[in-house]
Amino acid sequence: MVSGLFHVRLNTSEDNKDKGFFALMTSGASVMCLEDEEYIIDENALKILKDKDIKHELVEKENQRVVKNKQRVKDNATEIKI
Repeated sequence: MVSGLFHVRLNTSEDNKDKGFFALMTSGASVMCLEDEEYIIDENALKILKDKDIKHELVEKENQRVVKNKQRVKDNATEIKI
């Protein structure tokens, strides 16, 4: 079970950024690509980055390490009548 999503930035060399991108895209984990080598990832992807020794940093905006779900979706797909 995922308790949160993390906003991370891959840093240092282009080689590290390429390895990080490849590791995230082939991990099977939930990943959202942002600008400037930044990603929204789950705990599984964060563990993969640590295990593969890929240099990264958590992006802290407003002192939050965990990205909150800000979508205001009223209808759930399970509630749609066909």
